[in-house]
Formats: sequence, C-alpha cells, structure tokens
Amino acid sequence: MINYYLNRSEYFKNFVRLFTGTAIAQAISFLFNIVIARLYLPDDFGQLAYLVAVVTFLLVFANGKLDLAMVSATSDRTARALGILSLQIASLFTLLLIAFNAVATWVGVTNPAFSAFGEMGWVVPLLVFVFAVLQVLIMWNVREKKFKTISIVRVVEALSIGLVSVALFKMKAWGLVAGVVAGQCLTLIALKASTKGLFSGERAGDSWQSLIKQFAEFPKVNIAQGLLDMFQLSAVILFFTHFGALHTVGLFAMCVKVLQAPLRLISAPMANVFFSEAAAFQKEGKSIHYLTKSTVKKVAIALLPIPLLLIVAGPWLFGFVLGGQWVEAGHYAQIVTIWFYADMIRVPVSQVAVVKNKQRLLLFYNIAGSLLLGITLVGGHVAGLDVMNILLLTAIGQTLFLTILVRKLIAIAR
Repeated sequence: MINYYLNRSEYFKNFVRLFTGTAIAQAISFLFNIVIARLYLPDDFGQLAYLVAVVTFLLVFANGKLDLAMVSATSDRTARALGILSLQIASLFTLLLIAFNAVATWVGVTNPAFSAFGEMGWVVPLLVFVFAVLQVLIMWNVREKKFKTISIVRVVEALSIGLVSVALFKMKAWGLVAGVVAGQCLTLIALKASTKGLFSGERAGDSWQSLIKQFAEFPKVNIAQGLLDMFQLSAVILFFTHFGALHTVGLFAMCVKVLQAPLRLISAPMANVFFSEAAAFQKEGKSIHYLTKSTVKKVAIALLPIPLLLIVAGPWLFGFVLGGQWVEAGHYAQIVTIWFYADMIRVPVSQVAVVKNKQRLLLFYNIAGSLLLGITLVGGHVAGLDVMNILLLTAIGQTLFLTILVRKLIAIAR
C-alpha cells in the first residue's frame, strides 16, 4: 500500500517529468558527442574546460546566491522580488566584468582570467550573465513545480550545442565555445518565453536593502559554499592547467563529461524535485527525514551499474564509442568513477542544509573537503606521483569525505 502511494505521489510524477526531458537531452548529447569527439582534439576540450572553470568561478558571485532563496521564500511576492534583485545584481556584475576587461586591454595589462583565450576572453562576461539569468528562471520554475518546462529547455540546449559544435568544427576550440554560447543563449530564450508569473505578478514592496538584510544568510554562506563547490568541481582542471598539461586537461574534461551524464540524467532532476518537495514539507511542518533517506537510497541503487561498468571496461568503452585518442580518458574514468558516484548521491540531498537552515554546518564540512582535495593534489605532485596516481589518491580521499557528508545530511534532515 505504501509503495502504491509513493509511486503515484507528486514527487514521483515530477521526477518522471524531469527525467523524461533530461533522458531525451542526454540521448541527443550522447549521439553528438560520438561525432564531436572525433572532430576535436583533447587540447580543444582542454581549452573549453578551462574557460568553463573561469566562468564557473565568476558565476558564484553573479547574483549573490539570492536565487536559492526564491524556492524557500514564504510568498510568491517575496520570491519575485528576490528574482528581480538577483537579475539586477547579475547585470551589474556583468558590466563590471566588461569594464574590467576593457580597462585591462586599454592599458595593456594582461587579464589573468582571460589571457589564456585571447579574444575568446570576451565570451566570459556573456556566459556569466546568461548562466546567472538561467539560474533565476530555473529556480522560479522549481518553486512553481514547472518541471515540464525545465525538461523541454534541456532538449533545446542539447540540440543547439551539438549542432553548432559539429557545424563549426574547423574553428577548433572556438567551435566548442560557440556551441556552448549558442546552447545557453537559445535555452535562455526558450525558458524566458515559457516562464510565467516571475515578471508579471505582484512583488513585495521591500527595498533591496531590506531583502538583502532579510536573506543575508544566503549570500554570506552560499557564496562561500559556491566557491568551495567550484573548487571541488574545477580543482583538477585548474591544477593540471597550471602545470601546462592542456592535453591531460582535455582528456580529464572528456572523462568528466561522460561521468556527469548520469548526474544530469538522474541526480540533477531528482535534486530539483527534492528541493521543491523538501521546502514544501518544511513550510508545512512535516519531517523530511524519510524523504531524504529514501532519495539517497533510490539514487544509489539506480546509478550503481555505472561505476561497476566503468571499472571493468572504461578504457575499452571510451575507445570504442569516442575513438582511439580517448582511451586514456577511459583509464581516468576507471579511477575517479567511485568519487563521481558518491557525488551523484550527494547532489539530490545537498539542499537539506538550505531547507533546515544549516548552511553554516554544511560550509564547515565542505571547507574540510576542499582542504582534503587540495592536499591530495599538491601532495601527490610534491611526492612525484604521475597523473594516474594523483587522481587515485584524490578519488579515495573525496569518496570517503562524500560518504561522511551524505550521512551527515541524512542526520540533519531529522
């Protein structure tokens, strides 16, 4: 009887809506990736990966993390006001980026964030702004439980990135960058056209100073949290880029791209649905412990075949599907797949700390995790380990850390 109810709950239906759209998008991305991997070199993917790492870092500050507060706001009026304020902050931040780059270029000072790309660096402010606006629109749709809308735009994103990247392959790394820019811009247009109520409804009359004061915990804690998340996501790429190993960065970037496909397929949709459901439960005074524990269990079981398959046949699969130049990326996947598996389990329930207002505790844990990540990378390099062994040492440390963190999130949910 319980299973009958759970399988027909709104939570399950919302997940299915997101999963269906995401599955279609992932199938499209997979088919395009088979072609793209044969058209571009690992160095091209390395350059794209570094560009995305820079954008990800800047995105942490782009809207002050007030977009997260939209989901848990007690009224639609307040959520709308937070959304508009987030967009205003993103616009100002983007203008500052453009001005900084213009002044640096004018006076002949090399901008360290953009110099690796030459003229490509001017793409960074555009991507930061587009991603920031997309995040606000997505959070509003999560609040409104418009998961079908999110599913549709993910298909648009996959199609546009794939088509543009294939069409412009002669431009090398520029073709990959153009695919990302086109994909995000078209996704933004589609999501803006489908989003209802954010810009047209009544807003809270609070001043921006009052809103920031009311939700001060979000920028204070979540910007720091975002920096740690960014570091944990991009540390390996930035580490090897620093030592000039762009080819290695490209191989690892492809490894990450493949490993993150299940994240986008199952973990990310589950995360959106879980956040919306958990926030609603909290407002109604209901416990989210069972919801959290069952979500962890379902994701762990659903994704288990992936690390098992990659450990057994990772290099062969990469070589067969993507081409011979990517076999080494398959060896990387063998090593780090358990780390990514643990992270995929963490992602859906990571917002427990936001719902329970325990962001500072989560921040403490993630500081510890980031320190551990840095120590294993630098320590492995100082010890003279090769790339494979540095990744192995890092993967073991992060897997243990994420296991402890997931257990803590379940405890917080009580």
